Amino acid sequence: MYVHLGEGMVVDSSEVIAVFDYQTIKDAEMNQKVFSSQKKNGTWVQNADRPAKSVVLTENRWYVSPFNSATIRKRIGSAFSLLKNTK
Repeated sequence: MYVHLGEGMVVDSSEVIAVFDYQTIKDAEMNQKVFSSQKKNGTWVQNADRPAKSVVLTENRWYVSPFNSATIRKRIGSAFSLLKNTK
């Protein structure tokens, strides 16, 4: 199943490793180094039109979403529930 992250970003829910609240993690020095590295590598995906509220880590990329991390987690949970019910 796919999960809409906002601003035209869609990811396969099975690839999601973690969902972080951006406000909670943005200021830590180590996180800033990781973010900078991901931006240089081209694995940081962000649409600057709306403020960042969450960061979604997948197998290949980091997605910055304008949706709250709780909203993303609910969407991922719904996707897994749908998969369970179809088997």
